Order: sequence, then structure tokens, then C-alpha cells
Amino acid sequence: MISFEDRFNLFLKEQKSTTDKRRLEMLNRDMTGTKLLIKNVVLPVLSTLQGVDLEYRIKNSAGVSLFIDVFYTPLRLGLECEGFAAHAETITRERFSFERSKIRTMAALGISYLPFSMDDIEKRPETCRNSLADILDYYSHTMPKIAELSLYEREAMRYFSTLHTPFALADVRRHFKISRNKSIKIMHSLLAKGLIKPLNPNAKCYHRYTLADDATHYMK
Repeated sequence: MISFEDRFNLFLKEQKSTTDKRRLEMLNRDMTGTKLLIKNVVLPVLSTLQGVDLEYRIKNSAGVSLFIDVFYTPLRLGLECEGFAAHAETITRERFSFERSKIRTMAALGISYLPFSMDDIEKRPETCRNSLADILDYYSHTMPKIAELSLYEREAMRYFSTLHTPFALADVRRHFKISRNKSIKIMHSLLAKGLIKPLNPNAKCYHRYTLADDATHYMK
């Protein structure tokens, strides 16, 4: 059986192979806290790393790049490992304000902020796992179901599933023969509901998309 260390290193290598220079810099930093978060909390609860991204990039309203330690795409959860020394003892006023701004940016993007202290991850991992499991259970009951999708959204999801390739706004316009504005509304709604995701989430503008990892659940 492959060890966690080998599994994590393979996962990290994969993350590095599909990213840009700025995010690569973040992935090359000390990953001790993130690795422990994955080992003690994320992997035991999810049983997989599918849908998980490390150092996930978001941008605030000023265009500044911010990075989330662990991002779970299907439910748009942002998990952060916070050490006491780094976040309490030596934090500056500027850094404190910056981190509050990051949390607001995550909220504006529909990302739930889930902070875990290093002490809890190391000394009370079971408590952390229970918390994450409770949150996953909550979201599993509140995620959009097929009945909550419009006829256009429902058909768009069915159509996307037949393409077996990334899709774009033009595909929606061509399939429905509707205006650009109407097509944009459909895509934005599906994106907000977490049913589709950008092919390249680090791009300044999104042009091509894929179905979210659990999108098939909403097409049954």
C-alpha cells in the first residue's frame, strides 16, 4: 500500500504540473501545515483527493491574487491551516486587515471559509474530522437539486454531459439558439450553483468550462 507521504508527493507533483508561475511559487513553499491538514482531516473524511486543489488562487476586487490552502471544488469549501505564532503573536495590523479582506473575498465568490488551528489538527484531529464531516453533511442537503434548476439549466447540463469535452458560452448559444445575454445568465447561474467550473480557474477571464465533479448527481 502506498504511504501517505508518497501519495501526497504525487498529488503535489500533479498540482505543480498544471499551474502557472505565481501559484507554483506558493506550492514550492513550506507545505507542513497543509500536508498535516490533508493527512489528519481532509483525506480521512473524503477518502479521496479528487476535487481538491492546493494553494487555490482567487482574486479580490483590486485584482490582487490570494491563495487558499486547500480548496474543495464540489462544495466550494476553503480550508485553511492557521498556526498560532503566525496568526496571533507576530501578526501586523496590515496583515490582520489583509486576512480579513481575504475572508470577505472568499464570501463574495461563494466560498465557505473553514479555518483549522495547527494545534487542533495535531492534537485534536478527531474533532476537526467531525467538524468537516458535519459541514459536508449539511452541504449535501443544501446543494441545488435538479428540481431547483430551470428548464434551460437542466437541458444545458444534459447537453454538456454529451460533449465529453470542455464547453464554452458559444456552445450554449448554438444549442439553444438564444442571445448572448441569455446564454451568459445560464452559465453564471450554473457556475454560482457549483455545477460547472472553469477549465482554468487561474485565468483572468473564464472562456471554457467543465462539469463539476459531482454534477452528475443533479442530472438523475
